[in-house]
Amino acid sequence: MSEEKKKLGPDSSIRELLDAVYVDEGTNVVPVTLREKEDHVEMMIIISGKPAEANVVMANLMSLVNDMHSAAEQMKADSEILGSDGKPVGDDPTIIVP
Repeated sequence: MSEEKKKLGPDSSIRELLDAVYVDEGTNVVPVTLREKEDHVEMMIIISGKPAEANVVMANLMSLVNDMHSAAEQMKADSEILGSDGKPVGDDPTIIVP
């Protein structure tokens, strides 16, 4: 990257952002926070490099995102299971021994 490039800020264009992360060799992965509030965040990931390498990085990231989504959906489904008393079943179900 050239030292002459201006610093990126909220008013930077997409082209300026892509120029800033461009690499001639290897792959560059840059997480960018667009907006952050107390209860909400907007983020993106920029991948720069040769197509084959960048595609592998993207595939790995998407696989992780799918795994995390599946885990979150399973936790949500588990939390909605009700016991015979109508209350949500916790991690440690109560065992009644006669």
